[in-house]
Amino acid sequence: GGLFSNIGGLARNCLAKLSTLNSSADATWLTAGTNSTVATLAVSGSDLFAGGTFTTIGGEPRTRIAKLLTSGAGTVDAIWNPGALVSVNSLLVSGTTLYVGGGFSGAGSIGGATRNRIARLSTMGAGTVDAAWDPNADAGVVNALALDGSGVYALGTFTNIGGQARSRIARLNTTGVGAADAWNPNANNSTNSIALSGTSVYVGGAFTSIGGQPRNRIARISTSTGLADSWNPDMFGNVSCLLLSSTSVFVGGEFERVGGTPRTYFAAFPIAPIISSGQAASVALGQPDLTGSTPSGGATGLSTPRCAAIDPTTGRLFVADAGNNRVLRYNDPNSFTNGEPADAVLGQGNFSSTTAATSATGMRFPNGVAVDGSGRLYVVDQDNNRVLRFDNAAALANGAPASAVLGQPDFTSASRNTTQNGMAAPTRAAVDGAGRLYLADFANSRVLRFDNAASLANGANATVVLGQANFTTNTFTTSQSGMSFPYGVALDASGNLFVSEFGNSRVTRFANAGTAANGAAAAAVLGQPDFVSATPVTSAAGLCQASGVVVDAAGRLFVADACNHRVMVFEGAASLANGAAASVVLGQSDFTSSTRASTATGMNVPSWVTLDLLGRVYVADENNHRMVRY
Repeated sequence: GGLFSNIGGLARNCLAKLSTLNSSADATWLTAGTNSTVATLAVSGSDLFAGGTFTTIGGEPRTRIAKLLTSGAGTVDAIWNPGALVSVNSLLVSGTTLYVGGGFSGAGSIGGATRNRIARLSTMGAGTVDAAWDPNADAGVVNALALDGSGVYALGTFTNIGGQARSRIARLNTTGVGAADAWNPNANNSTNSIALSGTSVYVGGAFTSIGGQPRNRIARISTSTGLADSWNPDMFGNVSCLLLSSTSVFVGGEFERVGGTPRTYFAAFPIAPIISSGQAASVALGQPDLTGSTPSGGATGLSTPRCAAIDPTTGRLFVADAGNNRVLRYNDPNSFTNGEPADAVLGQGNFSSTTAATSATGMRFPNGVAVDGSGRLYVVDQDNNRVLRFDNAAALANGAPASAVLGQPDFTSASRNTTQNGMAAPTRAAVDGAGRLYLADFANSRVLRFDNAASLANGANATVVLGQANFTTNTFTTSQSGMSFPYGVALDASGNLFVSEFGNSRVTRFANAGTAANGAAAAAVLGQPDFVSATPVTSAAGLCQASGVVVDAAGRLFVADACNHRVMVFEGAASLANGAAASVVLGQSDFTSSTRASTATGMNVPSWVTLDLLGRVYVADENNHRMVRY
């Protein structure tokens, strides 16, 4: 259906039947077509339901909705004729029920009944409107409909439906009057298309916020919580239609770019797998297969990879290849196969050199990487006791010099210091949306915050310190305001800072980290039952030398639990009570195992976790000398 006049080699007005083998149009089916746009189609057995703006179809008068045969000449049903006063935009068949969405409203708007923008009809007889089911959308149009065991999903431009305030997306009961249930993703602009897959709802439209997260025109939302997860393709233009296969989501619309990649009106994305306990990794970087564990160099090798980060502007992956004194850049994670070669290297002039250096172009055991919203790469150069900043990192050539340095006054200094502008064996960094850089200053048992990090001069002072009362102490402690060798830092969308503490085998959460004062107390702890415990434990609630942390857009916290050789996943981490249990474990078959392994399901000292723009999980499996993706 559409607004065409010729398709498949034949003259056809707005509706045609095409061969799936060679795309040719059926020469005998519905030769008369329609007199205006066909916007939506739904098939039920041998019947085809059509909706749009037409007033005739197959030579018969039908106002905007019709039923015809899929076979033969496409005969229009002589009895089924509900009619709609204004456009029909969406149709959904379920048994002998047809759900209809569109722009119709008021008295006699569809099937002679008063229905506002959404209705339920019988597929039999004359197409009678269900007398009870009446969700009554308040304004605009209903653009799309979908159905699962929880109810009918309605998308459009309404702000109230099913008796509830619902901004442009809602789920309605199939019984009674069609009341809206509690599910409420709340889009800030129109929603146009939907596709369901298990516990996920893919939504496309014109919105820039949905499910509690900033999302540009496409999002994946939980069917239970209504929250958007970490899947975030970032469309530069409205999305009109979605289609799912078993491995991909296909997207059509008015866009010409997706993230940093040119895509004109059509794109496809792999569907990130649902993470479940003990599942196998799908790809390994740094090894030729999922059982290799040999350290190596070159473009395909890794040696003690410690960290990874995704550039949100391009989707490119950066890996801190610590043992080779370099950072590798992989340009297209979507094409990864085992042993995929890197596309560029920083810290070395080429892929074959591994020399440690203290310079603007060199590195000495880089332990962490982070990329801000403008594509600036921060490299935590541990043994040089500094952080290097590389502007426009996605486009840099091999061996390019850093743009700035923190922790040292210049690019040739490497001393350890416990000061406001010094560092001691720093490990990891994270950048929030306001450009604040958070740094795990490992040997000083503290986290430093640098506000407006991108504009800071070489050797600039930190703004705030956590874990210590001031910038000149470095005592490791097990308390609510103290730390013991913090290794990783991560931020969620609400400004919570999560700190993984290697020495305390725990993760602490600091609320409102962007405004926290020196020595502020943590709000909660995971991995231990309270703030004064530091016992390494192998259980659903315990941790052993917590190393890396990352939070996805749905609020799930991933923790690299190094000496338990696993990654723990905590759902809704920002609201968890002290000592709460994880819900998923990777690297082990259960929460009480801690065996190291070089397999698709095993790990050997995982040190970091990161997520790409499609929500896929990457683990720096340090002693297996590989990055694995789930």
